Amino acid sequence: MREIGIKLKVARESQQITLDLIAEKTKINKQHLKNIEEGFWDFLPEPYIKGIIQQYADVVQLDGKELYHEYQMHQLQEMQQLAATPPEIEGVISADEAEVTEPPHGIFSNRTNKGLIAIALTLLLIVIAFLLNSKFKKGPDELQLQSVSPTISDSLATPDTLPTVSISSPRPLDLEIRAIDDTWLEISIDDSTSEEVTFSPRTSRTWQGQKKFAIFLGNAAGVEFYLNGEKLNFKGQKGRVVNLEITQEGIVRK
Repeated sequence: MREIGIKLKVARESQQITLDLIAEKTKINKQHLKNIEEGFWDFLPEPYIKGIIQQYADVVQLDGKELYHEYQMHQLQEMQQLAATPPEIEGVISADEAEVTEPPHGIFSNRTNKGLIAIALTLLLIVIAFLLNSKFKKGPDELQLQSVSPTISDSLATPDTLPTVSISSPRPLDLEIRAIDDTWLEISIDDSTSEEVTFSPRTSRTWQGQKKFAIFLGNAAGVEFYLNGEKLNFKGQKGRVVNLEITQEGIVRK
C-alpha cells in the first residue's frame, strides 16, 4: 500500500504544497499525513481510512474514490497471500522420544508434590508470623510520641499564635465523552499521556486532567462533550476529521 502514499506525495510536491498546508485544510495531524505518505496505515481504524484518503486526494486534485478502491485491492491481495501461505512446522517428535521424555509416574511426581506442599506451608507460616509481629509490636518511640503530641498541639493551636491559612488548589477537569455514532479519536491529556479510543453508539468514557485535553476526532458528529458535568456547545459534520482543544474556558477548534 506504499504506492498510494507515493502517489499522494508526488501530487503534493508537484504542486509545491506543504504538509502543513494539507494538515490545515484537512484538519488531519501532520504526523498522520507523513505516515500515510510512507505507507503506514495501521495507526488508523479501518472505517476512517476512506474519508482521510478522499480528503487528502481532494487537496492535491486526485480521484479519492479511485485511490480508496486501490487501497481495498491491496488489502484483498495481502489477505489472499496470507491465506495461501502454509504454516511452518518446526519439528515432529516421534513416539519413542515422547515416551522417553515423560517423567516416571508415581515417583518423580509424588516427590515434586511433597516438596511444593512443604515450601507452601513454610511460606504461609512466615507470612502469618510477620503479620502478627507487625500488628502487636509497638516500640517505645511510638508510645512516647503518642503521649507527647496532644500537649504540643494544645500549646500551639491558639488564635493568637496560629493564623488560619487557606490554600486553594486548581480544580481538576473531568471530561466525559458520550458517543452518539461510530467514531474514533486520539486524546492527549495535559500534553503528557495520550490514548486512542474507538467508540460505538451509546458508550462513554471519562478522563481527568489539570489544564487541557487535545483531541483528534475522526467523526465530528459522533460525540458529545461534558466538562465537569456541563454539556459543551459543539456540533460537527458527520465523517469530518477535526482537531479540538478543551480547557476550563470551553472547546476550541484547532
